Amino acid sequence: MPSKFQDFWVTGSRMFFEREADADGTKYPVIDLGIVDVISPSITPEEITLKDSDGGIKRIADQRTVGIEEVYEVKCSNLNPENLALLFLSNAAADPEQAQISIDATQRAFPGKLLKLKDDDGINVFGIDVVSGVYTGTVLTYVLTTITKSSKTLKITGDHHTDAGLQAGKKIIVKSTGLTEVLNAKTYTVASVAFSVTTNIVVVETPEADESAVTGVLLCEDGGDIYSEGDDWEVAGEINRGFIRIIEDGDIDTEQDIQAVFTSAALDGARLLNPQSLSGQIKGQAILFWGRLGNAEQSAREFSVSVTPGSAAFAVDDYSNFTLKFTVLADLGAEVPAGRLLYFKGELPDLS
Repeated sequence: MPSKFQDFWVTGSRMFFEREADADGTKYPVIDLGIVDVISPSITPEEITLKDSDGGIKRIADQRTVGIEEVYEVKCSNLNPENLALLFLSNAAADPEQAQISIDATQRAFPGKLLKLKDDDGINVFGIDVVSGVYTGTVLTYVLTTITKSSKTLKITGDHHTDAGLQAGKKIIVKSTGLTEVLNAKTYTVASVAFSVTTNIVVVETPEADESAVTGVLLCEDGGDIYSEGDDWEVAGEINRGFIRIIEDGDIDTEQDIQAVFTSAALDGARLLNPQSLSGQIKGQAILFWGRLGNAEQSAREFSVSVTPGSAAFAVDDYSNFTLKFTVLADLGAEVPAGRLLYFKGELPDLS
């Protein structure tokens, strides 16, 4: 066997992609697609053939390649927002700008059914720290200044001894507004009340932590109704998914509007995608590396591409993945119309 011109590859791959700027001038960074399967080119030539039929036999007189389609199917296991934007034909991942705030919004309740919590604009909220309470009708609002965990005491400003909603056995809701510990925001049952210059409310449930010198918000009934967690409603599944269930045998026994008090979690960073928001295709520059011998030898194929999303497999018994199709685009005015293939690391076989 000849010793020259031998270069055997056992290879792995890595792909990097830089999307071209949008029409509005928005530029994109280079992204690493992460762990991918070994990437192999699919090269499909288009040929024309001139045949001479003299003598009753078609013989090939000439043949020419008139087209080449070079495609790379990339199976990617890195499902971060930047990569998923390519799969879902989305503009760049954006910041959802969701703050940790107390929301008191109208919801439609159905006895025995799930309810998805929405904000004041009717938009679904995902990422919820706590559901404080549910009420209907009119409530009174008080300024909460202190929570003492050991004595289960909530202090509000002013003397409110005439307020029926602050009597023993009544329900009150504490919002998360102004609190240090968001889990203090929940529905409490009044055990007793001491009225003076301020009003001290002893409750049945134990607060999560002490709060002092806060400007909080406490709600009590004023002709309306505050409902009990566990008897009338309950958080369904993971709290941050934002579902509650109206308990069928509870006091919310007809389809109606209710007020749900809950606290959204703070979300920042590039978390939000808007699928199919692109008006056209995704184009850009790609660099494909093939590495051998633990990257002691490396080659790079660089090219302009059009990106088309393929299939996706979200699995519980294997790593999830999705496929992108990179089609090489040629720039006939460029010095290298279809990019380059460069051996840049490692020794080549001797030439002779």
